[in-house]
Amino acid sequence: MCKVEELIAKYDLDAPTNSHASMETYLEERWTGTDGQPAVGVSALTEAFNKQILKERYKNHNRNTYLVESEYPLITSTEESVQRSELAADLREDDLNIKHLKIHTVAETTMGKHLRECTSVTKETENWTQPETPTRERSIHWAEYHAEHKTKNTLRKLTEEGQLAQGTDAIISVNIDLVCPECGKQVPVRDAIERGYVCPDHMLTEEDAETLSLNTSPPENPSTPSTKNEDSSTSQDLTESEPPK
Repeated sequence: MCKVEELIAKYDLDAPTNSHASMETYLEERWTGTDGQPAVGVSALTEAFNKQILKERYKNHNRNTYLVESEYPLITSTEESVQRSELAADLREDDLNIKHLKIHTVAETTMGKHLRECTSVTKETENWTQPETPTRERSIHWAEYHAEHKTKNTLRKLTEEGQLAQGTDAIISVNIDLVCPECGKQVPVRDAIERGYVCPDHMLTEEDAETLSLNTSPPENPSTPSTKNEDSSTSQDLTESEPPK
């Protein structure tokens, strides 16, 4: 039983719409588009699934489920902020822990694996993994899968030997994080790959920052002539540009 199936069983999740008999049916039919509607991607299904879990948790703690829509981004965020800290304090008043809520959600890789390996349906055109980076994503996914598998076996043995009460009932959450050796800043590996660095203070040189800035900067306005012999060694701040005169 994968994490998606475990969470469906744990919270007895219903589909977010009345037109689907169960959460399993909802995920399969929305992914393949066999319910008469355009098929949706793994990202959208992951978000819908996670929001249903949060709504169940909110219900159990008498918290307004309408708040899930606005609070979901902060709950699943990997960055600490004043807003997230304020939300964590507010959730504690309803006896909810923001870290526990996040642990009981799933990543897109987990949902993608469930749809492809735990169901009998097949999607004709699948965009779960970006074409240009299949090996990278597959490697990260398998590292997480093996860690989860080994942990599950260890929990089973500890439970059977009486060293851990109900260890097999626990939901295993595996996420690979990268840590800066200088300041200890921690970031999920996928976030680091997406933005191009781990720590901006200790693991990002000026040359690296310039390369990343060039790779992500918008195209130059065609109506503005460019300077061909521009000095590439300028020390101008990468985050600011000189206002037009």
